[in-house]
Amino acid sequence: MLVELGIGSLGVYESEFESSFLRETRTFYREEAQELLTSSTCPEYLRSAEVRVLQERERVSEYLDVSTGHKLRTVVEQELIETHAASLLDLDTGILRMLDSL
Repeated sequence: MLVELGIGSLGVYESEFESSFLRETRTFYREEAQELLTSSTCPEYLRSAEVRVLQERERVSEYLDVSTGHKLRTVVEQELIETHAASLLDLDTGILRMLDSL
């Protein structure tokens, strides 16, 4: 609906919805990542991150404009994976520990 209000452009959608949506999504996944880091093994964390990426892809196809897809995926991957890559490697269940035990 907001896309249609833009009459040929995404201006209203981007300014009135998308920017706030992406900001709130970033906050949500930042908090979720912290919780998962303290309660999950590395493989569990990565599975959860993969599920979230797939859920957001589905959300875009069902509810959002396609132009939001790449931006949303970037936010989710940054907050769940990129920001915590070093921490994930250092976990007792991380890949470095697994390789050390070989």
